[in-house]
Parts: sequence; C-alpha cells; structure tokens
Amino acid sequence: MEDFSDFSDQSSSICQLWNKYKQSEQTLHQIDQSCRPFALIKQCINSDTTVQDLEQVCKQYESENWVRQFIKRLSNCTKSSTTTKLDPEKANATLTTCFDDAFLNSFGLKMLLNSLQSLFQSYRAWNLINTFHIPCHEKEIKRIKSKLEKCATICDPLLGLTTLNTQQIEKLQSVQEILNDVKERIETIIDDLKNKIAEAEKHRSNNYVSAWMNGFSTLLNVIIWNKVAVTTGEYSRSSLTSGASTLIQAGCTFGDLIHAGKANHLIDQLQEILNIMEDLQKDQQELSKQVSTKLSNINVHI
Repeated sequence: MEDFSDFSDQSSSICQLWNKYKQSEQTLHQIDQSCRPFALIKQCINSDTTVQDLEQVCKQYESENWVRQFIKRLSNCTKSSTTTKLDPEKANATLTTCFDDAFLNSFGLKMLLNSLQSLFQSYRAWNLINTFHIPCHEKEIKRIKSKLEKCATICDPLLGLTTLNTQQIEKLQSVQEILNDVKERIETIIDDLKNKIAEAEKHRSNNYVSAWMNGFSTLLNVIIWNKVAVTTGEYSRSSLTSGASTLIQAGCTFGDLIHAGKANHLIDQLQEILNIMEDLQKDQQELSKQVSTKLSNINVHI
C-alpha cells in the first residue's frame, strides 16, 4: 500500500499556513482600524486646539476603547489650569500612552507571546538536532573487513579444489559460521543507520516547515512594526514590542534554516556509512554463497 504520510504532512503544513494567513489578514485589518484614528486625532493637536475641539474629533472614534480613555485624560493636557487650550506635548504623550496601553494589552502581548512560543518550539527542534547521535561504526567496520578478508584468505585455496578432506571441510564450515555472524552484525548496523537517516530526515523536514511558518510570521510582524512605528514613533512601547517580536521570529527563521542544513549534513554522513555497510554486505553474501555451494557439492576424500 502506498504511504501517504508525506502528503498528509505537506497538506497539514499548507492548512496551517493558510489559517495563519487568514488570522494575519484579520489582525492587520484590526491594527489598521486602530492606527487610523490615532493619526487623524494627532493631526488635530496643536497649540490653538481646545479640549472641547479635540473631544468633538475624538467622539467620532469612540468605538475604540483607547480613544475613550484618551477623552477622559484630555482635561490634564491643558497648558494651565486656567485655560482650555491644549499643551501639544502633553496631549501627544497622553495619546501615545493610551494607544500603547491598548496595543500592548491586545496585539502587542499576543505578538510577543507567539514569538516566544515559536522560539521555544524552534529551540526544542534545534536541541534535538544538536544532540543527534551519529553512531560511530569505524572500529566495527574495520573488524568486519578484517573478518571478511580472513575468511577469503582461508576459502580461496579451498574453493578451487575438486575434493576436500575432513579438515578442509571443517575449515569451510567454520568460515561459514563466521560469515553468518558477520551477516547478522551487518544487518543490525544497516537497520540502525536506516532508522537514524529516517529520524534525521524527519528533523530536516520539520525545520524547513518551521522556517516557512516563522518566515511568514516575520513578514507579518515587519508590516505591523512598520505601521505602528510610522503611527506612534520608532521608540513608542508599541513599536518596540512589535520590533522585538519581529526580531525573535526572524531569529527563529534563520535558526530553523541553519539546523535544517545541519540535519542534511548528518544525513549525508549517515548515508556514506550506510553505503560502506551495504558494500560489505554484498561481499559477505557473495563469499557465503560460494562457501555454501562448495559445501553442498564436495566429494569427501578420506
């Protein structure tokens, strides 16, 4: 039966990316809706604007909670207690504070938490690759090669004989036992290597998928960061929070790509060892076949 696991994994990733896109589209719309009144209200703040004038402007955007909070604080933004004219510096600072509070309590905190969650998930994936164990079979390969060479040395002069005595037969039988042991060891190593390769391929695939997801989140955060920075200024709390989230997501993206490359390097190393073991397996099978054929067709000379 055909294995559809890879197709299912790809479909799942596409669905996740599509869902993230739809959520992002909604988030961007909401942030745009929130930034627009900020910019329009800010344009109306100058040294000749009175509290009453700005209240009338703000009431057009009372659907935004942060605007209602700003209206409540307008009386504290006058030049003095004896005038209703606004102090532009105080008014702008209060406007930014109200927007920052609302942004951080909704979008900003969510962005930061999502970024930290991505970082935690990516770190776990990176740690799995960094601690990935490549079995060292160098000594075992040398021992297997040595045993095969020894078996071949014993067998070569005997395989050309038409008749064998009892001692020679026993030698071939002992060689066959050694070859059977070598066969089991080779098969064990090959199975281990194939399992390791499958595990490394899974790590590589997961990191590439994660890189796609985090790359998309980075792009989204860049758009939000730019929009907020233009609206409230580069050093507002909203801008700094969205900027930090963007940098974390970007770090996750680059980290995922780097570790996917590491996983690919591990696969190459494992495949190289596997190729050596498969060549040794062929040598063992050929020699074992020759010995078995000889033992089954000998004429015992006593």
